Amino acid sequence: MINIFIPTYNGEPFLSETLDSILSQSYRSWELYCVDDSSSDSTFSLLQSYAAKDSRIKVFQKPNGGDAPHSWQYILPHLTGEFTLYMSQDDLLKPDTLEYLVSRQQETDADAVIPSLTWYYGDGQPSKTDQGVHGDLSPLLSGKEAFELMMDYSIPGFALWRTNIIKSNPVPLAAFNSDEYSQRDWCSHCRHVAFSGGEYIYRQNNPNAITHRFNDRRLEASITDAMVIQRAVELGISETAIVHYANERYKDLWFHAMWLLQYRKELPYPRRQYLRELLSRAFQTLHNYVTLNQRKYRWSAHNLFLFWSVIRLKWLRAKSIENIHTYSHLFLNLFYLLRLKAHKIIHHINRPIIHYYAVCWNEERMLPFMFQHYESFVNHFTIYDNHSTDNSANLILSRDDTTLIEFDSDGFCDNIHNDIKNSCWKKSRGHADYVIVCDIDEFLYHPNIKKEISKLKRQHISVVQPIGFNMFNENPPEYQTDNPLPRQTSTGLRAPMFDKCILFDPHAIVEINYKPGAHECHPWGRIKTSTNTGIKLLHYKNLGIEQVLQRNRLYVQRLSKDNIENRYGIEYLRNEETIVNEFYRNLQLSHTVIE
Repeated sequence: MINIFIPTYNGEPFLSETLDSILSQSYRSWELYCVDDSSSDSTFSLLQSYAAKDSRIKVFQKPNGGDAPHSWQYILPHLTGEFTLYMSQDDLLKPDTLEYLVSRQQETDADAVIPSLTWYYGDGQPSKTDQGVHGDLSPLLSGKEAFELMMDYSIPGFALWRTNIIKSNPVPLAAFNSDEYSQRDWCSHCRHVAFSGGEYIYRQNNPNAITHRFNDRRLEASITDAMVIQRAVELGISETAIVHYANERYKDLWFHAMWLLQYRKELPYPRRQYLRELLSRAFQTLHNYVTLNQRKYRWSAHNLFLFWSVIRLKWLRAKSIENIHTYSHLFLNLFYLLRLKAHKIIHHINRPIIHYYAVCWNEERMLPFMFQHYESFVNHFTIYDNHSTDNSANLILSRDDTTLIEFDSDGFCDNIHNDIKNSCWKKSRGHADYVIVCDIDEFLYHPNIKKEISKLKRQHISVVQPIGFNMFNENPPEYQTDNPLPRQTSTGLRAPMFDKCILFDPHAIVEINYKPGAHECHPWGRIKTSTNTGIKLLHYKNLGIEQVLQRNRLYVQRLSKDNIENRYGIEYLRNEETIVNEFYRNLQLSHTVIE
């Protein structure tokens, strides 16, 4: 028999859907254990109503403890089945998921079986599904191999676990997300970890989920990160995997420390001291493995004193833009703004001045479309070219409004691209009202974008988050002077990962802090955002399957050693059959994005 465990707290909006998905399972031998954390809404009464209808549903309520680890501690003595599946209160199962999991376990005698994971965004947005190891369901991994792959989320942590492994290694109470550590730790105690069909549907459109809200409890995640590294070292996990994990988590630690300084006055003193000590403990583990080249990370990783000193200096610099402390920075920013205003008066420029920055390699097909799209509202282009072997450089140099800057790298290197994007735009201070920092195949679109950006400037919006779409065309379009690309390819699919903050005010923003790929950033400075502008970010990567495959082959050849070690760009390593099937499936689902 299978135990299913769901901790709940104020989960009423999605809970019925979750419970119904369990009741609809084709595999019937299960018991559901729900532990409610003294919800203030109708969650507990809803659970009781379901329990009254089905004796397999067991409902408990405990005093409020605020996180899943305490609920795990409460339920462990009650679990009687040989295997246990953990679910969040808003996630779903396809009707055959348990049947697939049990069948695969019986076939392999694995201690853990991981189903396919579908990321569900709702609101008509297309979902994406991660299956097995990079699309392959057949591997039977050792516990150590699974631990390493789970470190960088190459495989998910939602699994059917042997219950005695969970009971022998209970979830620590150190942090709200200690279960993320435990999922990896449980892997290390497995003889084998297998993969199955069926789908675990991971909901991403619940605004009340703790993973979608930032508060002081999120800072506890750094302790979980430190525990993962300590366990990885004990297991002898490869140094490459540990360093990659430490680098990514150190960036999160940096953000957490900056957040603590920013909001310290809103926290009681004991809580503030506790969080500072917690982050300091996490630093002591993480900094030994950090190899980041960016100066602020490199300097601060030496010791704890330098960590907090550099953090405070960076925070003071960010606050200077808000008229607090460090008047020299405020004066310099005022000088930049006055110089820009004088330039616009002298040249009779009324609309916002916009500068464009992008990284380029062999983009001769896309460059004409890009210039055609942006030249009506961009005043100057700066293209960083990675020694293109096609005609890209000549196309760039042929324009008077464009600057070409060449840079070196060991093939396609996300970290170098990221360093460029995090710094290149700063030279526009005093020269531009807004900057666009993007890739050549990313097009900002609005039916009247010049007017819209002027409105944003009047509203003093400093960071714009557009609505992202992946655009699809069965055949690669040909450049035509009177037929721009958004008109030729106007269908696509909603892609939240392309809600990228690529348009922002270089005077208001001190640091944009993009993560690799620029899909996520943590800007510092005077932050005033707008997400309801109607501006869209159109990603034109999927223009004809042959072009997609050809580009993919080139990127595989150019993946840098750094990218391979850090698992950046691993989507290019998928087999071509998977890419083709996904392309035509998405093409069929595409709808009109631009009227």
